[in-house]
Amino acid sequence: MEGDIPQRVKIDRPLYEQEQLHKDFKYEKPKKSFLDSAYSSCASFKPSKVLLKTVPVLEWLPHYKWRRDIAGDLTSGITVAIMHIPQGMAYSLLGNVPAVVGIYMAFFPVLIYFFLGTSRHNSMGTFAIVCLMTGKAVLEHSHPSYFSNQNSLNTTSIPSLYEGKNYSPVEVATVVTFTVALFQLLMYIFRLGMISTLLSETLVSGFTTGAAFQVLTSQTKDILGLDIPKHKGYFVVINTWWSIFEKFQDINHVALIIAGVTIVVTVFNNEILK
Repeated sequence: MEGDIPQRVKIDRPLYEQEQLHKDFKYEKPKKSFLDSAYSSCASFKPSKVLLKTVPVLEWLPHYKWRRDIAGDLTSGITVAIMHIPQGMAYSLLGNVPAVVGIYMAFFPVLIYFFLGTSRHNSMGTFAIVCLMTGKAVLEHSHPSYFSNQNSLNTTSIPSLYEGKNYSPVEVATVVTFTVALFQLLMYIFRLGMISTLLSETLVSGFTTGAAFQVLTSQTKDILGLDIPKHKGYFVVINTWWSIFEKFQDINHVALIIAGVTIVVTVFNNEILK
């Protein structure tokens, strides 16, 4: 009715923490002995279930709709392969290994993921930040003579007169990736993937931004067609830019034009056509 004073209801709700909530409502965690837990785990253990979970292809491949899906999957696979080949070759240069290694990186991860992967839409391949970190180790532990012929990238032409540390870039990269694989396997066994949730957004953003500067620095010399020495140790980015400015007058204009046209076409395709 008109003239009535509107009524209001005020509700106060206490702000609970987990421990206080359990205490007020007298909640107690069910007690279960170690033997009971072990018995339950053993009772529910099924080798077939573990095998299907570890190798998912055994579960979905028998139910694959060949007539309906094979044409689309082949088309998408060829499209992804066309993208991965030049990308892998370019990223192998970031890792300071021959470009042909990038083709291997574009093929074998996808082959392994076919058997062990669980997503239908992932494209496993090279990653710029990982290649940069690998390239740093390769540059640090490979013999400098392997980079003196970096234009030919022919390891058979490397003189064998060196004693001591005479590791090739491929050997160092292989050891690094194998060691990382062992750590990741241990993290999978102990379910340590949850550690990634502890990384703050600020840390990840800073790391990504720093990696972007590293990628830009490593690619500028190739865009300009300059042949500058490999730098390692502290202030790599600064030393690389200093070498670029020192040889700025030796720019390869053909390489610059090709890189410029490629960048313009790529940006036009990503920002407008898509």
